[in-house]
Amino acid sequence: MCVQFKKLGAKVVYHSDGDCRSIIPMLIEAGVDALQPLEARAGLDVQELKEKYGDKLAFIGNVDIKILTKGLKEKICSELKRKLDIAKEGGYIIGSSHSIGIDVPLEHYLFMVNFIHENGTF
Repeated sequence: MCVQFKKLGAKVVYHSDGDCRSIIPMLIEAGVDALQPLEARAGLDVQELKEKYGDKLAFIGNVDIKILTKGLKEKICSELKRKLDIAKEGGYIIGSSHSIGIDVPLEHYLFMVNFIHENGTF
């Protein structure tokens, strides 16, 4: 599946909505390098996935969109700190677990971006 991209030296990122855990071994076998966006509401957790597949696959996303939509700053901060701790280990790019829609207040989105910018340099 990814052979032509690999021949060009490209990395392959697979975008999947929902719970894709059952196909992760097949994605790795096919040559996928990273999985994105790791939907929290589908039960995906980057820490669990890194423990199981972190030597074969990188991960992008997993900041719970529900927390960004409805969360208090303390909950957003807690979610981001947990994800940044995982990102420090490598193999993970912090980001939202789904598209940022109109239901996410701009203030919450900017808080996330600024928090990551201020705390996510390793």
